[in-house]
Amino acid sequence: MNTLPNLDFLDDPPALVDRPTSDPVTVPVVETTRELNTTPLTGLEPWHTPTALALMHEADGLVGELGVDGRHPAIQSAADVVVNAHATRDLKTVRFAVAEFERVVRVISTAQSSRD
Repeated sequence: MNTLPNLDFLDDPPALVDRPTSDPVTVPVVETTRELNTTPLTGLEPWHTPTALALMHEADGLVGELGVDGRHPAIQSAADVVVNAHATRDLKTVRFAVAEFERVVRVISTAQSSRD
């Protein structure tokens, strides 16, 4: 299994910047989403970007591992579902989409093996 770099910093709150000295109010550069993610949509686990990326990375590796063509329309469609699942920022949805992606890859691999 490939090891991903530590990406925990992606979930850290954003840095603050000071406005010009004439206006000393400090404002966030980017809205903090950490507080918004304390209760995940599924209620099971909070969003964690490194976990989602690791799941996606492992699923992508399966394509090469099994020697299937990543340009296959079914794989492309399943990959689109994974990308859309990631956009939801819900790990349960990402896990489901990745499992479906892996299932599609395995089905295509089995079909290719039976033709050979």
